[in-house]
Amino acid sequence: MRRKPYTAIGIRRVACARCGRKPSIAEWNICSDGNQRRGLCLECDIGMNRVAMDYVFGHSGMARVKRYEAAKRAEERK
Repeated sequence: MRRKPYTAIGIRRVACARCGRKPSIAEWNICSDGNQRRGLCLECDIGMNRVAMDYVFGHSGMARVKRYEAAKRAEERK
């Protein structure tokens, strides 16, 4: 069980915990999962952010998700 954060290089070596197809770009940890750190690819990370922001902030959080998505996609193109 991983409890320490991944390094910037290390996270890219981990397959996405959700889809398993792409390298991870971000990590998530969930209390009910024992706070294990799990990597997520760009698409799954954006999806998880969308779910979390909708749950916590409702429709008003979607503008922040769109800004986050735009920033992450711009980083990916560099």
